[in-house]
Amino acid sequence: MGSRVELFASIRRDARVERTSIRELARKHHVARKTNATTASELPNGSQYPAVDNPN
Repeated sequence: MGSRVELFASIRRDARVERTSIRELARKHHVARKTNATTASELPNGSQYPAVDNPN
């Protein structure tokens, strides 16, 4: 992996697109869970996962 910016972008992408758990993100990217929680909280609504539009 390159810079921290690229690492955080990758963490945010995995949290948003793949809906990966904080624990799994920590294992995958070799960072602390606290780092993942902070990065995931940067999503617009402040939750671990972005809001999903329900088609029903």
